[in-house]
Amino acid sequence: MYSLDNNIQAIHYCTTHYIIEKAVFFSDYADARWFLNFCNKSEHYDVPLVNENYYFLDVQPALEKSFSKVIDAEDYINIIKRIEYLLSDDVQTCLESLHNGNKPIFFMKKGNFIKNTQVLYENNIPIISGKNLDELMQNYETSIQNYKHQVFNTLYI
Repeated sequence: MYSLDNNIQAIHYCTTHYIIEKAVFFSDYADARWFLNFCNKSEHYDVPLVNENYYFLDVQPALEKSFSKVIDAEDYINIIKRIEYLLSDDVQTCLESLHNGNKPIFFMKKGNFIKNTQVLYENNIPIISGKNLDELMQNYETSIQNYKHQVFNTLYI
């Protein structure tokens, strides 16, 4: 596993707080075997997977076939706040990302009803899905492009 501290020298720290443009985070609620099957036979994406789930340890080599690297999320908050376009299946993680000025995208798993989707809508957090990783990543890229063309009105109090 890679840690953020070991890779920070390779990433340019710009004037914003971002150090990672895009990353995928699946919460520890995600079933590692389901996720592995979801990624099976997918393309390889130049996007890291943030790993907070220790169940992923035994399947990490298989996940590295789909993602550029696996980042160990021992310091979860510091990593989440540094990802500009975070794709996550966790409502709380999306809200934390948004709170830090980022642009989160929520992944709704097929057949999964999330009772807190209203808070996602209220905060203009896109909700996407996909039947497999390839379709999900295509929808993720579309959502990123939509964010880039969106004008946000900010109210300063």
